[in-house]
Amino acid sequence: MSRNFKAKLLSSVNNFSRAIQRKVQGIPRGPSYLYSVLVSRFLKPMYASLSEHISTEFKGKTLLDVGCGTAALIISILGRVRAYAIGLDISKAMIEIASKNVLKHKVKDHVDLVVGDAHKLPFRYSSLDFIVSTGTLHHLRNLAEFFRECDRTLRKEGKALIYELSHDVSSKELKEQSARWKRPSRVLKLAALMHGIPRMEYVKGYVKASLEKAFVQYNVRFKGMLTELVIRKPA
Repeated sequence: MSRNFKAKLLSSVNNFSRAIQRKVQGIPRGPSYLYSVLVSRFLKPMYASLSEHISTEFKGKTLLDVGCGTAALIISILGRVRAYAIGLDISKAMIEIASKNVLKHKVKDHVDLVVGDAHKLPFRYSSLDFIVSTGTLHHLRNLAEFFRECDRTLRKEGKALIYELSHDVSSKELKEQSARWKRPSRVLKLAALMHGIPRMEYVKGYVKASLEKAFVQYNVRFKGMLTELVIRKPA
């Protein structure tokens, strides 16, 4: 199989996957419990590394997790920093699972969970210090609208850290990620292909176009298979 054909095949698969993911905005009740058991457990090393990084970046008192899912990231972050956290997800079933998890991990007094749409965040202007989001961007139908909502709701000098898996990494990066997360390389590659956004989309694709359309201050960092998009609210 030639490199050019392989690249086109991967692009076609990713585009098809993205079309399905953006059509289904929330995880239904049945799959949500499967996600809770299997996917969250698979992504546990990612949440651990991200919570460590986010805790060093966090400034302020109010944190919003957009597409919070099972609240695994929120729980991990609150184990490192003292903050008031809000988890938002469009799936009512995921919020129900998240509610059980925050109760189980004894952080319920520090967390509010909300069923809501990332395109229309139910928060006032300049009301949030910090926004995080992992694995949600590829589900959204209008990225520019979400980026503008981040800018609208962040306080001055606030920050949004938005993460997605990217499959178009070098063999060396894939091998190193596999070792760090203790997950098979092929499984990581497939997960990023089916449940992520390629790096190229941030450089010259629809993500870059959406950021420019939203007129927000941003920068992109490639960290192994994780792509970090940072949106900053100017002072």
